Amino acid sequence: MRSVPEGVATGSQQPNLRSQDETRSLPLPVLPSFCTSTHGRKDSDLNQFMSDSATTALFAPIGVALAQVLGRAPEPFVVTVAMASVVAFLTPIGHHGDLLIYGPGRYQFADFVKVGTPLTVICALVVVLLAPWIWQG
Repeated sequence: MRSVPEGVATGSQQPNLRSQDETRSLPLPVLPSFCTSTHGRKDSDLNQFMSDSATTALFAPIGVALAQVLGRAPEPFVVTVAMASVVAFLTPIGHHGDLLIYGPGRYQFADFVKVGTPLTVICALVVVLLAPWIWQG
């Protein structure tokens, strides 16, 4: 397991990396794991109860900082955050359009979970596969 670079541990703006070769040797699956964790856990879950712009504003700096620490282009990380922020399929609270059809369509809360879970997983997989390929930096 890699140790955290000095600058990241202290919270300074510019992490003190020992060498560029060290960051280039990190495995490429870092972006897919970031994408998966962003879609599956934090960002997508928060977006069910927060607006997409607030969720993006909260998580975009984390994506950019992670890209800088890894010595990678920030675009795939930011796109991942943005996509995870607009995936609000799990609850009727996630998007105002969901609330508009919730009552008249006689939907139950569980209906959104049943349909939204696979749809969120599909969107996460598409972003994990395409973001690093399209935005190679």
